[in-house]
Parts: sequence; structure tokens; C-alpha cells
Amino acid sequence: MMLSASTGFAQSTTQLAQPSPFYARGNVVGTIETSYVTLLGSSTAMPSVHVGGHYFVRDSVSLGLDVSAYGVWQDGDDAVMLGLAGVLRHHFARFDRATIFADVSFGPYQASNRVPEDGTHFNFITRVWPGATFELNDRTQAMVAARYWHLSNARLEGQDRNPSLTGAELSIGLLWRW
Repeated sequence: MMLSASTGFAQSTTQLAQPSPFYARGNVVGTIETSYVTLLGSSTAMPSVHVGGHYFVRDSVSLGLDVSAYGVWQDGDDAVMLGLAGVLRHHFARFDRATIFADVSFGPYQASNRVPEDGTHFNFITRVWPGATFELNDRTQAMVAARYWHLSNARLEGQDRNPSLTGAELSIGLLWRW
């Protein structure tokens, strides 16, 4: 009985290691996601939308480019931010109809007003942390993610003009394979 359970576990582990055709090297995947950022120690909130394309450079590993728009609800003048970010994503755990991934993105953003209010119009945003995908059909996946989110101008205007923002981001979205 014990041997049978071990054999079954070994078979399950082998199935988990097989790459999904969705995440196979050479595939191109489109993404659209919406997110909401809550900043630590601040009443500022930032809903956003991200549209991107990702190319799988290896099985389960993609490089992508996202175009993003944020609404910035802050004390003082609200703002709209537009930007472009490079994305590295690794689907490191695969299950029957789901994956767990880690990703990191970084890129420049231009705002209509200073963000934060005593900051600058031009900033960089870094996003990093895990997420999960869930198969809807053979060409479409749903995605959820919870990320660390950080905005800073990288001291381009000096240390005194670099009031950074840090928060948590929750995202939902879709991925589709072309």
C-alpha cells in the first residue's frame, strides 16, 4: 500500500514538471490587467490598467513590455501617469490548470501633475512579487497577483526632491496566446 502511494506521488510530480504548451518557448502572449495600489501611510490611491506583449525566451520564462496608465488620487492635485515597463516573468510551479509565477517590472512614467504632490512629474515604478494563472481554455488564462509597488525618481533632481512612494498592488487580468 505504501509503495503504491509513493508511486502515485512520483507520477504527480512528473506531471507537474511538464511545461504547458501555453508557456512554451517561442510563444507570444498578450496581457491586459487592472490593478489597485494602496500606499503605506498615505491616503493616496492608484487604480491602473496595463496592456502588454510577452515572448517566452524559455519554457515558462517570458520577457515582456507593458504600457500602463495610472489614475493618482492624492492630497492636492490628482494626476494621470502614463508609462512603459519591461517585465520578466517566471511560471515556476505548474499544476493541472494553474501556475504560480514571480515577476518583476521596471520602467519610466510621466505624470500630468507632481506625484507625490511634493515630488516630480517624471518617476520610475518597480513592481515585484508572486501571482497565479488559471486556465480558462487552451488559448486564454486568468491572472491574479499581489505585488510590492515602489515609485521613485531615482534622485534625478537630488535627494531632497525624491519623495518616494511604497505600497501594495492587487491585480487581476487575462493572458491570451497568439
